[in-house]
Amino acid sequence: MYKWLISFVIAVILLTGCLPSTVKVSNETSEVTFTLVNKADLSSQEMADYKKEVEEAFHTITNLLHTDYTPAKEIEITFYAESGPSYGDVDKITLYQDHGSYHIYHELTHSLLGHGKVIDGEFGGSSGFFTQEGFAMYVEDQYTDMKVIPGYDISFHQMVRQCIALERNLPLKRLTDNYLSFEYFRSYTDSNEESLLQMLSYLHAGSFITYLIDQYGMKTFEKVYNTPNLQLAVKEVYGKDIIQLEEEWLQYIIQTENELSLEERRELPGYHHLEKTIMNISDRYF
Repeated sequence: MYKWLISFVIAVILLTGCLPSTVKVSNETSEVTFTLVNKADLSSQEMADYKKEVEEAFHTITNLLHTDYTPAKEIEITFYAESGPSYGDVDKITLYQDHGSYHIYHELTHSLLGHGKVIDGEFGGSSGFFTQEGFAMYVEDQYTDMKVIPGYDISFHQMVRQCIALERNLPLKRLTDNYLSFEYFRSYTDSNEESLLQMLSYLHAGSFITYLIDQYGMKTFEKVYNTPNLQLAVKEVYGKDIIQLEEEWLQYIIQTENELSLEERRELPGYHHLEKTIMNISDRYF
């Protein structure tokens, strides 16, 4: 009887970790009920930790930036054990593992602050990707322990500095164009070059948005976030076009970040292959 009871208790604990759990979070302007779905065989303690992280992320993100977007009243967050591209939509967030972690803050940023127009209950790409992905990268970098590049102890600015040295920094005129940005921020093949191009696009956006926030403030950036015509909005809000701001930013990177030495590059596992793949990306993107 005792052994049976122990087995029963263990089974209940394991089952509890697999059952969906909900948490209602609110602030002055919105209230959201999150349902966490465990399809990754996470323990009940792990799910409790992620539940707490969702609450903290909600308050962090909504306090940082204020937009006219009203988030869905109910948002489902599903955790998977497999690796893959995570995404946050209007009322659904799909999270795949990335080196043992989940991009909760990044994807919640999209679902809470908006990402283009909502079409048929889903976010569209009508406002491009630059400010939305750049700010999500900024939030994740500032408020979590996740690496900018998994496995590499390197910052946004340091990686852009390396791209400058290789003459492979991506042009912001393209990254901020609603039409052209699809090629950069959305990867449709499994090729190493296209996947890396997408990663570099996110890193450039993260670095530039971090620069804008640090130099001009969050309130100013708030005025251009998720705008349908980003290049026009930047000119109106900052009094400089995207080319002028890009020149400022690149000069800042060159002045504040040192190019990685040969020894430092050797110490980064797989960096030689990373650099080689960057050089193999088609010239038409630069």
